[in-house]
Amino acid sequence: TVTNLKLQTENDRLHVHVTEDIHEVISYPPIAAINHLHCRRVREEELVFDSHLSGFVYKVRVNNEIFIKKEIPGPDTVEEFLYEINALHRLAGSDSVIQFGGVIVDNEERLLKGLLISFAEKGALIDVIFDHKNELSWSRRERWAKQIVQGLSEIHEGKSVRRMVGQASANPVVK
Repeated sequence: TVTNLKLQTENDRLHVHVTEDIHEVISYPPIAAINHLHCRRVREEELVFDSHLSGFVYKVRVNNEIFIKKEIPGPDTVEEFLYEINALHRLAGSDSVIQFGGVIVDNEERLLKGLLISFAEKGALIDVIFDHKNELSWSRRERWAKQIVQGLSEIHEGKSVRRMVGQASANPVVK
């Protein structure tokens, strides 16, 4: 089932309301849905919880490695979740896309419960930009912009655009 959290502040106090929606049941996909992928499979019991980051995203440890664990957020996102696993697996080794660390399976190794991606020590790019917006050099901004274009291209087109990015940087347009 899906657990819903409602955060409410009242009289300078935070109240957390936790409810379980018994009508919203996630049908976890069977392992067979990813049998075509040769990737790391980690049983839930092998995970060591570190912290909750947001929504259905957690920082976890597997052996001595730190990962981000993403869970399936709800019953209507199972297909999207399988697509994300396939896309990340396909993009393994990309310099511009977060690295796929494997999948999380139930302890009986029958159901797919989540995925693992590399942990970015400096946090999400949007947070770094917001927290350090006045300190970022133009060369760093340009480098990040190229990496974003490269990553988006690899994700959406499935091919490299290094030549296009290289040509764009040789002839920058400033507006």
